[in-house]
Amino acid sequence: MISFIFAEFFYNISYPRVLGQIIAGMVLGYPLIKPLVFQGAFPDLVSALSQIGIVFLMLLVGLKINVKNMRRASWDATLIAFFGFTVPLVMGFFGMRVLGYSHLEAVITGICLAISAEAVAVEILMEYNKLSTRVGTIVVEAGMIDDVLGVFSLSIIAGFLSGGLGGLIFMPAEIALFLVASYVIGFKVYPQVARFIWREKSEEGVFTVSVIFGLTVVVLSEYLGLSSLVGAFIAGLIIHLSIKDKKEEEEIVDSFQKITFGLIIPFFFISIGLNFEYGFLNQRLVLLILYITLLAFAGKLGGTYLSGKILRLPSKEASIIGWSMNSRGMVGLVVAEIARANNLITPALFTAIVATTLLTTLISPAVLRRYLQ
Repeated sequence: MISFIFAEFFYNISYPRVLGQIIAGMVLGYPLIKPLVFQGAFPDLVSALSQIGIVFLMLLVGLKINVKNMRRASWDATLIAFFGFTVPLVMGFFGMRVLGYSHLEAVITGICLAISAEAVAVEILMEYNKLSTRVGTIVVEAGMIDDVLGVFSLSIIAGFLSGGLGGLIFMPAEIALFLVASYVIGFKVYPQVARFIWREKSEEGVFTVSVIFGLTVVVLSEYLGLSSLVGAFIAGLIIHLSIKDKKEEEEIVDSFQKITFGLIIPFFFISIGLNFEYGFLNQRLVLLILYITLLAFAGKLGGTYLSGKILRLPSKEASIIGWSMNSRGMVGLVVAEIARANNLITPALFTAIVATTLLTTLISPAVLRRYLQ
């Protein structure tokens, strides 16, 4: 109930519901409130549901990647996505190394700063009738490429977790074997079953088959030593590619969105807020939050500025694109949560990354609106 109230409040003031859900988790996780609410096995239940939520989220991310549009993505969008990802990644890495953090902590922080959440910007661009302009098209196309780069980064972390540097060496072979098996299941078996059920006019049946297929691929990815999250992303991508009927695809995406955002994923964001460590919230941590937030803004704006210079974009257009890509969101939080759960980063650093996500997602839309007015 608290999560729903906070989510709707932020949505009504033109911010994403995810902010409300994370802050609801932070409120419930406050030291004076947490012992009253989370007793017995309830914390374990929230944790389990949050893990299921991550899998469904990655499945939905893969399902919504439009491969045809990505192939047609302009050189402008590709270059902006590349610089918009690599510059904050590099700045985050070296910025954290300067403070004495380990190479692994620095890499994870850089990845979290590199991954954008362009959904908020897309809504704002639609609000100002700018989505169909050159800038709007670049933001949408660069956002798709950014998502793929984010999942690729996630797969590298997963490979490291499964076997250290050795896991990364054998990862290409594992991915190749996984893709072959997924291709057979996804393009030979799944479409036939889905078409048969669709002919029976059973939308629920098609959705159920899609969920079963997705979970089968997730289990297969775990069996082959890959992350279940990478498996979920690939499963969503295969479902998108294997369904030819536009109406059928829309029905499946709509069903996945309802069950993911309406039922499961709120537990993930609440879990993120619950793991916000108030005990570390001192002057030093506040300064670290401000420092990482500055790196986040400088990295994205610097990346789009550099690519804008190469492409000879007007400075205002480059700034609009930069602020459009400056919000952080779901995939970055997934990376941070996996790193926290596996003790790859400290609780204090996790808290700083979550706070940076909140700040960038609160500030960026407001600045973007000023540029568009």
